[in-house]
Amino acid sequence: MTDMMPHKTTISVTGLSAVSTLALLIACGRVGAAQWYVEPRASLETFYDDNVRLAERHQESTFGASIDAGFMAGKRTEITDLAIGMKLSSSRYTETSDLDRTDGSVSFAGGYQLGRSRLGLDAGFDYDSTLTSEQATSGLVQTNKRRKRLVVTPSWKYELSPRSIVEVAFDHEDVTYEDAESIPLYDYTFDTLSLKDTYALDERTKLIGRFGYANYQSDQVSGETESLSAELGANYLLSETSSVTAFAGLRHSREKVPSVAGSRYNDSDGPLFEISYRKRFERGTLSLGAERSLLPSSDGGLLDTTGLSLAFQTPLSERWDVGVDARAYRNRNLDASSPGGSGDDRDYLELSPTIKRRLTEALSLDVSYHYRWQSRDSEADDAISNAVFLTLTYVPPRESVERWSLFDKE
Repeated sequence: MTDMMPHKTTISVTGLSAVSTLALLIACGRVGAAQWYVEPRASLETFYDDNVRLAERHQESTFGASIDAGFMAGKRTEITDLAIGMKLSSSRYTETSDLDRTDGSVSFAGGYQLGRSRLGLDAGFDYDSTLTSEQATSGLVQTNKRRKRLVVTPSWKYELSPRSIVEVAFDHEDVTYEDAESIPLYDYTFDTLSLKDTYALDERTKLIGRFGYANYQSDQVSGETESLSAELGANYLLSETSSVTAFAGLRHSREKVPSVAGSRYNDSDGPLFEISYRKRFERGTLSLGAERSLLPSSDGGLLDTTGLSLAFQTPLSERWDVGVDARAYRNRNLDASSPGGSGDDRDYLELSPTIKRRLTEALSLDVSYHYRWQSRDSEADDAISNAVFLTLTYVPPRESVERWSLFDKE
């Protein structure tokens, strides 16, 4: 076990944006025959929520409004793929002004094809609120505390043969919270190293093996967890517009837990799996997913999490669309005596049907209903929230950049 102290994030959104922009311009200056693109996006939203804090008791209702603006820009050639993105959002509440917030994010993605090798570097920085960032893990969304999250992911792919591709990736995540000791939320780092080998049996079927190592550290509680995992899976192309991917495997974890006598170690084993189905219609999409994995948490340890997801969108007519998004989580702590204890054990469901009206090629108006439900083992009552949103979105029409991106090619 390592006792290395985690490095704390001090980088700013502006600073990372400047570095990303400089890297983009330098790299693009070295290649020719490029495809430039800029994709702006903006939205204005009003809403009503009858339990905005998702509290078990003493629910508070409120009206509110938010505005979002951002863009993605980049340059692509036959051997390079570089992009930067920025987003800024601001939300205000009428009855719960302490939840007012302004969030920002910046991202960078780069890819370079060098013969059989493909080098990649993704990086992102988020400055947001615990009102939204904790939904998948701790569920502590009742108080507005600021979160800083830095993620850096270098990767390397190599084509062993026309049928086989091997990929190595390292992911570093550094999360810190501001003035969150009373909740409590603990800063942490989460590092993962993964190895994946993909072998194409034929035009429709790919066999995939992946192995991983993960290290979670929370210096504030002297907590650390190391995990090893191995999974086997396959991707099968059902048709030109649909595919299914499935993985199954095992993980072994060793958790360092602080105690009165010092520290003790708990070993645990568990299953891992991932199943996803994707279908593309002429003007709609369907995506289904189920996954069991270990997620880093602000409660001082990893959470054994089972997740389900659904995303569906289809047109009713030339200008009307309907859709539904849903996700569910079942979080369980690896050890009840760790800092989070059994308070981490929770079930969460989120369901959001939407009706969209396209006003012009660039403007659309959405009406959506948002249902949230949360149940904790440590609480006698469940928390339920009902919300209605009216959203005006501006996205200039253009061909999707993913259709000619290096990132999506195997």
